[in-house]
Amino acid sequence: MHVRELARYTDTEVLAEDVLICLHEAGIPYLDWLLGGPDIALPLLAARLRNPKSEISIRDATALFDSSEQLIGVYIALPGDELARRRKADAIAYVQNTARAERAQLIARMQASRSLFAPVEPDEFYLSKVGIRPGARGLGHGRILLDHFLASGQAQDLRRFALDVSKSNIGAIRLYESRGLQVVSSSNVPGTGMAYLRMRLKI
Repeated sequence: MHVRELARYTDTEVLAEDVLICLHEAGIPYLDWLLGGPDIALPLLAARLRNPKSEISIRDATALFDSSEQLIGVYIALPGDELARRRKADAIAYVQNTARAERAQLIARMQASRSLFAPVEPDEFYLSKVGIRPGARGLGHGRILLDHFLASGQAQDLRRFALDVSKSNIGAIRLYESRGLQVVSSSNVPGTGMAYLRMRLKI
């Protein structure tokens, strides 16, 4: 197993489909709910994956590969101030690229979930997405990516880390706790059953 930053690749397009699978998994349940289901979400996410100003830009992804160079998992981490700019750009793009008949519902869901994810402090290194390919979960790959995320932040002299995780994702919560992250707040979208926890670590 080895971890690589995808910005080092001259042609990330050959990895785009595998990265999309992992990032879509990482965004469940929120992104499917927000964008109106996987059939709508996947094309929108695929377009944003290729945009360097997106929260999910493939150029900012770090991937785990096995010995046969199969992509196993991906994470994206951003500083808090950069995260806010990219989320705004993504929100605008999602509205602009959603069918006119569906836009009002999308905007309503955006408004309903406005407080679901608390702002991230400018000096925090935020784990935006971490996803493992279906069929490769439960084998310790998430731990490898999490450790790389923490080490990468420290290499950049960052000492504060944050992430949001679905309250129902017990396995991920336990993994984060094992590395010292602690739950500091929770939020939900009433009537949807969707709830997230904010976790933080200061080193």
